[in-house]
Amino acid sequence: MASPAPAWEELMGGNIRKRTLRPSSGAAPEVQDHVCASFSLRVARPKGGDGGEGFDVEADGPVLQRKERVWYKIGEGEAVPVLELALRHMRVGEELEAYGISRFAWGPDGLPAIREGDADLPGDADVLLTVELHEIKAETASVAEARLFEAGWRKRNGNDYYRHRDLRRAARAFAAALKLFTEPLPDDAIPEELRERYGAEATQLLVDCGSNLAAVQVALKNWPAARDAAVGVLEVDPSHVKALYRAGTAAMHLHDFAGATLAVKTALAADPDNAAVRRLARDLKARKAEYAEKKKAMGKRLGRDMLSIDSSSEAAAAPAATEAGAGGEGGGGAAAEADAVGDGPAADEGEVAAAEPAKAAPSVEDERAALGMYTLVGVALVATIAAFLYCHFGLDGGGGGGGGGAAEDYLASMRTMNQ
Repeated sequence: MASPAPAWEELMGGNIRKRTLRPSSGAAPEVQDHVCASFSLRVARPKGGDGGEGFDVEADGPVLQRKERVWYKIGEGEAVPVLELALRHMRVGEELEAYGISRFAWGPDGLPAIREGDADLPGDADVLLTVELHEIKAETASVAEARLFEAGWRKRNGNDYYRHRDLRRAARAFAAALKLFTEPLPDDAIPEELRERYGAEATQLLVDCGSNLAAVQVALKNWPAARDAAVGVLEVDPSHVKALYRAGTAAMHLHDFAGATLAVKTALAADPDNAAVRRLARDLKARKAEYAEKKKAMGKRLGRDMLSIDSSSEAAAAPAATEAGAGGEGGGGAAAEADAVGDGPAADEGEVAAAEPAKAAPSVEDERAALGMYTLVGVALVATIAAFLYCHFGLDGGGGGGGGGAAEDYLASMRTMNQ
């Protein structure tokens, strides 16, 4: 007779539950420990009424996906809550099932399949995980080795998140890997025999994670962050084509056409047949043409506004001249001239106007004052349009900068821009 299935243990008020399939007396992880686990994923169908006594879960279909030997850091929340909480309650060598409602799993986005033989986890699905905890990373005496190890698994996780289109988790993973190298190491942290290997591996991780972070930010359309990440890579490897491509893409969307053009030229000098860079060059040409048309239209509008200002100046001077004529010899007055064209004021209004004292023609000083006022209005209008163009269409919309396409020249221009 088969033994009864173990009971479910409630976690998070029953929104997450676990039951042990294979117990173990191995070590239990603590917060900040690095743990390695594998898990399989299925859609869950709860049964047993109100979720109290007698509650059970069955798999609604086959295993959709399986992840092998994935590393996490306990307490960071990088894993989805149902997996994170399961790992916190496990021992090395233990195998368990974990149930979680959609909100504590992959939510409305689900988890797209990325490997052959896998299937998509649909959005808003409750999940049933089968989890095995393999090991807890032992402390190492070498800080340098620990950094390389952690940066390596964070890079792998970031790549996996990116392929699943979980862009925000991918960005966090790559950024966390890069952050490991921001703190200086003690002088004696790297044994002499490891210095060359550490330098090479650390450099490669910096370049890979920085370039991948730039790709994530491009996908998120976070253009300033994409440019910053790409420029960080170019500080290490000025001829990195993918970083140049991503820096150029970000610069184009930020309407820094000079920087984008220089990035494209530099990338094509390193890899003339790169299809993505050549496509960016075509997109950049179209964007620059579009910008030029908008700038031209804005110039025409500015010209019309200035003509309108000039017309207002002439209209302001005309009544004074007419009123002066109304008080002169043989003058028919403003009312008579207006009546002749059929759209003047009524007779009583004309009479009031004719009775007013004559006004002298504007003096040279008055004309200069008026011209000064209109000049100030024009300057303010030009400044407003310039600010609008700067904010919405970039700097000057010019073509490629100097430097002959050298990677160092592009990097120097980016440094200057970011100062």
